[in-house]
Amino acid sequence: MRAERIHRAVFGHAKIVHVLEGAAHIETATGIHELTPGYAMALGAGMWCSVRLDPTVRLWTLYFDESFLRSHMRWVLADTTRVRPGVHPDAWDGSALVLQPGVDILHRIEPLWRQISLVNETAPPEVATTRLISLFSRAVEIALPTLLADDGAVPERFVLPVRGRLAQPPIARPVPCAARSSCCARA
Repeated sequence: MRAERIHRAVFGHAKIVHVLEGAAHIETATGIHELTPGYAMALGAGMWCSVRLDPTVRLWTLYFDESFLRSHMRWVLADTTRVRPGVHPDAWDGSALVLQPGVDILHRIEPLWRQISLVNETAPPEVATTRLISLFSRAVEIALPTLLADDGAVPERFVLPVRGRLAQPPIARPVPCAARSSCCARA
C-alpha cells in the first residue's frame, strides 16, 4: 500500500483505478479528478498523472498492456451504438476516463482484482495468461452496464436461448433401472 503522494509519473501500461473507500485526487493532463467510493478511472499508457490519497483510502490500481485492453474491449463493445460516448477503445484517446460504476459493482469486482494480483508468475505463461484473461473478462462482464449507453441496458440475468436437438425434451420416457441392468451388465 502506498500512502504517499505520487508526483507526476508516466507508466508504460494503461492504468485502471477503483476507489472503494476514502478518496483519491488524481491530476492528469485533462484536469484534477476526485475519485470517491464507487468511482473508477482508466488512463492510457504514456499519460502522466499525479496522485494524492486521503489518509484512509482503499482502492485498487491495476496496470494492463494497452493493446490487450483495447483489443479485449473491442470484442466486448462490438456494437459502438450501444457504448457510452468516449468509452469505446477506438474513441478513447487514452486521457482520463472517469466512470461511476457504483460501490456495489466495485465490491463485486474486487475479488477478481485480488485473484489477478495473485496469479502465479512462475506458472507456464500460457496458464497465467489464460487465467488473467478469464478473470479480466469476468470483471468486464460485471462492469458492463457502466460501459453501455443508457438505452443499452443489460438484463440482470442473461437468458441464453438454447436451440437444437439436445435442448429438446426427450421423446421417450427413461427406461427403468431393472430393464436396463441386463444391458448394462453386458457392457
